[in-house]
Amino acid sequence: MSIYQDLGVRPFINAGGWTYTRYGGSIMPLEVLSAMTEASRHFVNLFDLQNAVGKRIADMTRNEAAFVSCGAASGILLAVASCIAGTDEALANHLPDSAGMRNEVVMPQRDRGTEADSAIRAAGGKVREVARLMGPRVIGLAAFHLNFVVATFFASTVGSGAISAVNYAWLIVMTPLGLFGMAMKANGIGVNPQLLGNLGSTAGRCSPAAPPPPA
Repeated sequence: MSIYQDLGVRPFINAGGWTYTRYGGSIMPLEVLSAMTEASRHFVNLFDLQNAVGKRIADMTRNEAAFVSCGAASGILLAVASCIAGTDEALANHLPDSAGMRNEVVMPQRDRGTEADSAIRAAGGKVREVARLMGPRVIGLAAFHLNFVVATFFASTVGSGAISAVNYAWLIVMTPLGLFGMAMKANGIGVNPQLLGNLGSTAGRCSPAAPPPPA
């Protein structure tokens, strides 16, 4: 009889993914079990261990840094808290009370209703759905392009050279977007929370902010 049968828990074939925390994470190879057994025989400072293990994993995966968390939800909580407070211990000590901090986190609407929601709220974050944020932007862009179509239609009824004049005007209007908008996008400003926060964007409010007002 296995330990799960003894507890009355039914094992199953995992077809949902090897890394889901709710399914027990991954099945560990013998090398990992052996390392865990060896590590369990000694006392160490867990902060020192976390730093050392993070550095080793970062080197192995060629990343700037790494951190071992207790599952996906724990990782999300720590990531959101880090975005809100940064390296400021005074801000971190106020969490999950994030009043006065940039604490809004953008999430696709299809991903709502999972453990991620609770993890974000536990860190002091507030969820903003991408679909709702995109609505006004989509309507604005649609109206902008519809104006061009309508202007071109009326220009075609005016006479020779009118459509060319509208096209030249359109190019002049779009020049700032081509010069600055595309350059900003290419440099990651559209997806970088820190940069978005500095620009005051709603999507970038998950970045270090000024200290909260005194209690």
